[in-house]
Amino acid sequence: MESFYVYVLISRKDGRFYFGQTADLTLRLQHHNAGHSTYTAKFVPWEIFAFKVVDSRKVAMKLEKQLKNCKGHQRIEHFLSIHHFQKVIGPEK
Repeated sequence: MESFYVYVLISRKDGRFYFGQTADLTLRLQHHNAGHSTYTAKFVPWEIFAFKVVDSRKVAMKLEKQLKNCKGHQRIEHFLSIHHFQKVIGPEK
């Protein structure tokens, strides 16, 4: 069974978050930082802020949608905590 990642990126340009899901987290981060995504190209460089491994794309898409409905850094941080995301870095402001 293939694993999927739900991820949160943080822009080192301005501290904004970006949420997504993928089967290959390393390749997806390279894609964002290379400017291949219209929205994220404006805010490079990106780093992985947090991620969670799930066992299906369906679950990944559901978590991604829930994350995208969170407004504000505090609510996002709370969501990441209750859903047991692995934090990689903290925001530096």
